[in-house]
Amino acid sequence: MTRDEFEDTKAFAVAAMIGLLSRGDELGAQEVATRSFDLALAFQAEKQKRIGELPPYDM
Repeated sequence: MTRDEFEDTKAFAVAAMIGLLSRGDELGAQEVATRSFDLALAFQAEKQKRIGELPPYDM
């Protein structure tokens, strides 16, 4: 995993965590953390499958 992928996964996990918390489900902290990263990793995998790597800048 590159540093950019690490940062993206962390950011997606935080967004997923906010979404999970806003649902108002009575999940424990560990369950929220686990689901957040599961969602982030699933999103990363789907993004890679559909659009691939970020192309370089045109120069």
